[in-house]
Amino acid sequence: ALDQGALADARRLVEVTAGAAATARERAWLPYLEGRLLARQGKADKARAVWDAATAAPTHPAHARQRYARVDLDLKLKKIDTRQAIAALQPLRDAWRGDAFEFQVLRRLGRLQIEAGDYALGLRNLNEAAHGFPALPEAAAIGREVAQTFERLAAGDLADKVPPLAAIALLDDFAALIPAGEPGRVLRRR
Repeated sequence: ALDQGALADARRLVEVTAGAAATARERAWLPYLEGRLLARQGKADKARAVWDAATAAPTHPAHARQRYARVDLDLKLKKIDTRQAIAALQPLRDAWRGDAFEFQVLRRLGRLQIEAGDYALGLRNLNEAAHGFPALPEAAAIGREVAQTFERLAAGDLADKVPPLAAIALLDDFAALIPAGEPGRVLRRR
């Protein structure tokens, strides 16, 4: 309901969830959901306050999603820049493993790193998302995004955009994406 913008339905579902949450582990989800609802309603400051007051343990899935939602909101409102978002998401990448949320973090982190000019790390994170979660419908699109980004870098001035050792590592890591024939030879020479 939150993702679809059905805010009245989302409000009712959050209320039902609040009434049904019997354990502390279940109640830990409430600040995440309430904050997302407030953010969707345009109440960013209230959403941040709810997330800041949340007491979910760092190992709880709600904690990771709260942090991700906070970064997402702060980026949209230009409260943080790309580098700050990367710094905030990196701990999530290191701490959360094994489900569609990890895919979401890797995808966002990879795209932000590419935006910030860290092509090698960004492509690696996107590639890990695509290959680590092949069953997700978005994985194939991420694989194509990796190939297209690498292609744009290779067609452009890779040597100017990426430091020499990083360029060599990038070519080594993504050797399968190096164009065939003369374009590939030119890229390797450069």
